[in-house]
Formats: sequence, C-alpha cells, structure tokens
Amino acid sequence: MGWTGISLMDLDRGSRGRLAWADIAKAISIVLLVIYTTTIDSYYVNELLILARMPLFFFVSGLFAWRIIVSADLLTFLRDRVGNLVYLYAIWTWILYLTTKGAASLFFGAPFYPKSNLWIFTDPPLTTWFLYALAIAFVVARLVRNLPI
Repeated sequence: MGWTGISLMDLDRGSRGRLAWADIAKAISIVLLVIYTTTIDSYYVNELLILARMPLFFFVSGLFAWRIIVSADLLTFLRDRVGNLVYLYAIWTWILYLTTKGAASLFFGAPFYPKSNLWIFTDPPLTTWFLYALAIAFVVARLVRNLPI
C-alpha cells in the first residue's frame, strides 16, 4: 500500500517555488564538503563535522525524493533521478581520472589505460562516492516503496 501522508514537497513554496531552508541546508552541506575536500585535516573543526557533512546532504535529498520515488513511472524515475546521478558521477569521475592519471602520463610518462577507469562502477573513488551511493539509495527506495513502514 505504501505511505500516503504529506511530504515536505507538499509545503507551500511561496512565489519563488523553492523552500529556503532546504536550499540553505544543501548549501551548508556543500560548503562543508568543499572545505573538507580542500583542507582535509588542516582544521580540527572538519573532524568534528564528519558526521554532519554527508548525512545532511543525504537527509535533504531524501526529504525531497518521496514524490519521484512513489509517483513517477519507472522510465521517468530512471531518467530523471538515477540517470542524472549516474551521469554526474561518471563525468566527474572521468574528469578526476584524466586530471590525475592523464596528467601523470602526459608529464611523467606513466602508463595510461582509460579502460582501467571502469572500476568506478564497482569501487567508487573517495571524492565522488556520494553520487554513486545516492543513485543506489534511490533504486533501493524505489524497490521497497510499497513495504509497510
């Protein structure tokens, strides 16, 4: 049967069509991730926020996923939600691969095997894992959407 209650997607969005608190939460999680990625352990506060960065990102994404998981047909769901995430994941991972392995090959003569980057679909890199995980989470949520809460 599934849950048929009101979701946060049903709240009044005002004239702009967006929920300010959700945009702020997403912005905070992105800023925290960028700070962590660029400074790593340079600031002790990064270690204190380790349990806030990605859970906040996933939490906000999950709040707004209800409608597409429950209401959208399979093709729309796969194209608009899962496909977009996999596309972003693949693009960013290839950019990462080309700027590391490609640059090493170009400047230092290291071997360069583009086929070896196919591991991204079984072992995601530490810098883009969350897009991969989010795509999988959407698929799992779609598969279990009719289970009783």
